[in-house]
Amino acid sequence: MEMTPGTDTDKGRKYELSVIALLASTLSKNENVEDYRIFSNAQKYQPFDDVVAKVVFKGSEQEQIYAIQTKCGNDKFQIQKYFNGYNEIVKQEDEKSIQCWYFAVKDVEYFNQQFKRQRLQCEKRSSENPKNILNDTPSYLLRSSDRKYERLCNNLYLYFDQPDAQKIREKLEQEWKVNVPPHSYIEKYFTDTKEGLSKASFEHELLKIRLSNYVVTPTKAISFQHEAVAEWNRLTLERDVTIVRNELNIEGYLFGCILQNISNTIDITRWNHFVANEGKVNGHAMDAYKAVTLKDLVIQLWEENKIPLLLKTDALPPVLEEFSRLKKRFIIIDSNTTNRCLVIESCELSIFRHLGDVADEGMMKSIKVSLQCREPTSLFEIIKDDVKLM
Repeated sequence: MEMTPGTDTDKGRKYELSVIALLASTLSKNENVEDYRIFSNAQKYQPFDDVVAKVVFKGSEQEQIYAIQTKCGNDKFQIQKYFNGYNEIVKQEDEKSIQCWYFAVKDVEYFNQQFKRQRLQCEKRSSENPKNILNDTPSYLLRSSDRKYERLCNNLYLYFDQPDAQKIREKLEQEWKVNVPPHSYIEKYFTDTKEGLSKASFEHELLKIRLSNYVVTPTKAISFQHEAVAEWNRLTLERDVTIVRNELNIEGYLFGCILQNISNTIDITRWNHFVANEGKVNGHAMDAYKAVTLKDLVIQLWEENKIPLLLKTDALPPVLEEFSRLKKRFIIIDSNTTNRCLVIESCELSIFRHLGDVADEGMMKSIKVSLQCREPTSLFEIIKDDVKLM
């Protein structure tokens, strides 16, 4: 989408980015939202071009459009300007699918004098539109004695006394439990692309921040033969799987599977080099996946359903509350099986307390493991005489 000329140096740019972050956060937490894409300074929607959100709701095929004008300071409201702009917008879009918003940090009293001079009346809306995605925030409507403004007034939502950039930042920190909300990420995103901020890309960034303390990236890799990798993928990618660690610390085996899956990007030697380099990635891996750390890379490949994800179990309750889509295919590692099993079961996940929980003896025999470069042997042979496992 074409960007409005001259907006890169707009003094309200930081506020626009904050509103984008707030809007993306609100949409991500809205259970009725199937998908969304947010654009910044979209020329096609002037003068409501600062932030444009295209939202698809569950059970509806029609895209809803929210075109937003943000004001972080003094502003002269000119009804004729917005009337002309609205008329141009509805020539291109279905009028039933679009809302135009005026989003300001000043309270309604600040604008009342301007409204009166233009023979406009501002009043609080008595009932909200079902498609209002800020339904916990009061909105206002304009009324005019001039009938030509009627269509605009019916589709114009005025949101006054909105939080400033700092308050939005604090709100996001509290909502998502992250120290640094993705403002800088969003700014870089709109610098690099004109495709708009998607639901998946925004939530992926939050996942990277949110899960950074919980993703397991062992320093030692144990090699699996290719058939073991395929079998493990079948087990983990076809249904929800939870792995709870026992005394033998089996995440080392599982990590070998992950490493094999990304061997076309990073081999074992390079992986261990990156681990020694405080987990920082460089070279081909960074170019191919835009990943800065090993944890970023693991999360991204997991989201693409290419590898299972290894998590510490103490991540489960708080993260599942925020990202319902985490109930997909992933692995959880934990050393405290007694206290955590009930929590995991309540999330409707399968629990593998040890390798013996994999009942398919044929599969266990097919998984070949090489420990410390020794002759490969099957998992079945390793655990068959261990009563703790079987």
